[in-house]
Amino acid sequence: MQSNPQTSETPPQSHRRYGWFKVILLIMLIGLLSFAIYFVNLTKNIGEQLADGTYDLSTFAVDGQSHIEGSESAVISVADTHVVNFANDPAIGPLNAPITIVAFEDFQCPYCEAAFPAVKALLNKHGDKVRFIYRDFPISALHPDAQLAAEAGACANEQGQFWPYHDRLYQNQDHLSVDDLKRYATELNLEVDLFNDCLDTGKYSSEVQEDLQDGIDAGVTGTPTFFINGNVVSGVINEQGFDQIVEYFGN
Repeated sequence: MQSNPQTSETPPQSHRRYGWFKVILLIMLIGLLSFAIYFVNLTKNIGEQLADGTYDLSTFAVDGQSHIEGSESAVISVADTHVVNFANDPAIGPLNAPITIVAFEDFQCPYCEAAFPAVKALLNKHGDKVRFIYRDFPISALHPDAQLAAEAGACANEQGQFWPYHDRLYQNQDHLSVDDLKRYATELNLEVDLFNDCLDTGKYSSEVQEDLQDGIDAGVTGTPTFFINGNVVSGVINEQGFDQIVEYFGN
């Protein structure tokens, strides 16, 4: 009896399709790994150069504009609406500070966690010279808990407790489940029922996404990204690097 040609050909076709799937998956993984290595080297380079004074701060424009090499259109100004649309975002420091830093961050991003101690030191040492604004940029494809953590931060901000809550999240970055987020609210003596209702209803979901879109429109491609008097720096800045920036802008 003659076998069905389709039946006899199905296994090879299936194997070929599976083989192509593995090739595509491998290419995607290699691309992701290459990007991760590039970003690690980039952030390390920026941190080291700022720390040892070899980063050319003269390329920073005091008037609030920075020209990104290779693109005439990529001029980021502190007046750029995508950057300064932060009326509802958490801010700390005097309104008339000589330095305004708008940070796009992701609570689950390891590079943001690495920058966290330096940001704390910056605000402790130079809080009279710096206005620091936090904006959300959750990269959900890599950090599945980032969106909800950002919403939780907004719920804490609603009660005037964003910065203690912000610190707690970065200090416990591996524990950002819904239960964890609610437990931190309890530990920080927030009004728990109000916080839980805010988080459960997704009250600030769209606002977090607006931050994300503003960041994308302003050219943000990764976290952390800092706009320092309009000048963009992508990657981790260490404590010495921030000291250099304050010395440059704060006098």
